[in-house]
Amino acid sequence: MPQAGQIVELCLQATDLTIMEELWGGFFVQGSQNNADGSLTLVVRHLGSESEEAGMVVEERFQGGEGSIHLCLTSPCAVVEASTAGDPQTIHATKLRWWLVDDFMGCAYLNAEGRNLISALVTALAAEATRAPGRGRRPGGAKEPKETKKRDTARAAAPRAKKSPAPKPGADPPKRKAPEDEREAGPSRGFTEDMQARLRARLADVRAAHGAGGAKGKKKAGSPRRGMSSMWKLPTLCREAPRPTRKPRRPQNPL
Repeated sequence: MPQAGQIVELCLQATDLTIMEELWGGFFVQGSQNNADGSLTLVVRHLGSESEEAGMVVEERFQGGEGSIHLCLTSPCAVVEASTAGDPQTIHATKLRWWLVDDFMGCAYLNAEGRNLISALVTALAAEATRAPGRGRRPGGAKEPKETKKRDTARAAAPRAKKSPAPKPGADPPKRKAPEDEREAGPSRGFTEDMQARLRARLADVRAAHGAGGAKGKKKAGSPRRGMSSMWKLPTLCREAPRPTRKPRRPQNPL
C-alpha cells in the first residue's frame, strides 16, 4: 500500500469527481490512516493533472490545500452512502497506481511548481523523522514555553540546602558556633585567662623575693628566675635589688 513520501496517481474518472474522461492526477502522500471497515485514507497534496480543467476540479475539492483520498472497498462507496454530507475535502477513488518520487519526476504533466512542492514536502518529512520524540514539545504537538525551560534549568542547577535533623525529645539544644568575627573579637588569642592568672602570681613572687633584701644570695641582673621561661622577662620588675651597705665591725679587743 502507498506510504508517506510516495506518489499516487488516481484515475479521476473512477472517483466521485465530475470528470467523465480517463485522466490521471498525481498526489504526494503525507500520511495514511486505517479505517474501521478495513479501508484506507491517505493524506495528500495535489501535484498536477493531465488536464488543466481536471486539475481545477481537484483544487476546488481540496480548497487549494491539503486533502485526503479514501480508497473505497466498493463502488459506490459505502462510506458515502452511510453519510449524507461526507467529507468535503475527500476524494473517493477505486483505481490508482503509486510511484517512488524519483520515478515520478519525469512525469509529462508535472511542471516546475509541482517539482518544487515535492522537494519541500520531502524535506519536511525528513526533518520530522529526525526530530527527537518529545524534545521541546508537549503532548499534542504544542511547543513548551521558553520561560518554563529556563525556570526548570535554573531550579535544577541551584544547590539544595541541607536540612538539619530534627532534635530528639529531651535532648539538649545544639550549640551554636560563634561567627569568625565574634570569635576574634574576644580576649587576646595568645593569652588565656589561666595563663594571665599564673603570670600575675609569678609577678607577685618576684616582687616578694626582691623585697626580702637578697638574703639567699645574689643573682646576676637580668637573669630569669628558675622555672620561668625567657619569654617572661620583665626587665623593669626583675632588676637586681640594690646591695645593702654594711657598717665596718668594731674590733673586739682594741689595743
